[in-house]
Amino acid sequence: MNDLAQIDISKAPLPARYEAAKLALRKCYEVDECKEWSDKMVALKSYARQTEDPELEAYTKRIHGRAQRRLNELLAEHKARGKHKNRGNQHKSGRINGTVNSSKTKGRIAEGAGLSKRQVNTATNIGNIPADKFEELIEQKDPPTVTRLAQIGKTYGPKHTKQKPKLRKESTRAIGSIREFHEFARQHSPQLVASGVAAEEIEAVLEALTFIQPWMSEFGRRLADELE
Repeated sequence: MNDLAQIDISKAPLPARYEAAKLALRKCYEVDECKEWSDKMVALKSYARQTEDPELEAYTKRIHGRAQRRLNELLAEHKARGKHKNRGNQHKSGRINGTVNSSKTKGRIAEGAGLSKRQVNTATNIGNIPADKFEELIEQKDPPTVTRLAQIGKTYGPKHTKQKPKLRKESTRAIGSIREFHEFARQHSPQLVASGVAAEEIEAVLEALTFIQPWMSEFGRRLADELE
């Protein structure tokens, strides 16, 4: 973990530190070492926000995203090595030479490194993003957070590629409507908009809101569940 220790927040220009971090991540071959990178970037991102340093925050988000992607690669490599090692030696009981079937290797390694199921899912989803798309996202001036990257990655996962076309169409419509209203709400205060509603329209609007508000709450909960 020497490469990690040598990345000092107070020394060297940010671009140089970023390139050094990218190189160090490519040299990571242990899950716990990669997790340490990820954890350190969370702390540095918090520091960047506190000091109001958007450039540093952007670099920490880039390194954090790359650490998560490398973490997924390492977990997949460990799983593949376990399957290769145990291929041909599996008993009908599901045990191999006294150990549990290698399909659980990824989970055991993750648990040993202190990774929760949610953290593994986050890394897996980020790993789903095609390489060129990931580079495009991570190298933006204001790169997405790890949470956002994981959300994007879910759209490339097998669960979403098998989604019914009609359902996907309705989801797209809903997302478009929500984004449109979000933009509208950012530009207009509720007090101002409410003051312009005609008296004869108020009852119908309130009735619509009575339905919309719990629907949106449930929709939000369902989306949160998808991140688990």
